[in-house]
Amino acid sequence: MADTADVVVVGGGVIGTSIAFALVSAGVARVTLLEKGALASGASGRSSALIRMHYVNEEDARLAWASFPVFRDWCERMGGPPVFTPTGFVAVVGPADAAALRANVEMLRKIGVDTTAMSPAELKMLQPHVNVDDVGAAAYEPASGATAPWSVSRRRPAASTAAPSWWRRARGRRGSAASSGSSWPRAPRRWTRCW
Repeated sequence: MADTADVVVVGGGVIGTSIAFALVSAGVARVTLLEKGALASGASGRSSALIRMHYVNEEDARLAWASFPVFRDWCERMGGPPVFTPTGFVAVVGPADAAALRANVEMLRKIGVDTTAMSPAELKMLQPHVNVDDVGAAAYEPASGATAPWSVSRRRPAASTAAPSWWRRARGRRGSAASSGSSWPRAPRRWTRCW
């Protein structure tokens, strides 16, 4: 195993594995992904994993909209079983925020997102068991859904056959800080090739 790389990506969650996959797909020959534990063992593994475009910040919404096809079309793009479950998505606000939600829906529609602003009565028709007494408005995205982040993180490396690349897991130990007694990670003693 080589001790050098053209690019080193730190973190084996959804973002780290996505970056490593994109680099390998773009022809970077030596990409190393470093992860201190198992893939998706950090924040990605604890994510609610919603795949939605409903963000109030236009830049975030555009990023979500641009990445949506990767999840929706996983089988064709990445191979293997699907990682996305379409469920639809509803965002609900109180009466004071109804106008802002409607404006947000208009912004999303302008960038191409399939979303609709709904009145409380329309929401009740969509979801008959929901209590709409304090709802001012809702936004509905029928194509949105959810995924399992650990599945996305672990299947991306498996799909990568474009160039020799791997991820390495840091093997180390945790030590105690003498002054506070709290536990701090120490530098890894060695790296092992895992992929």
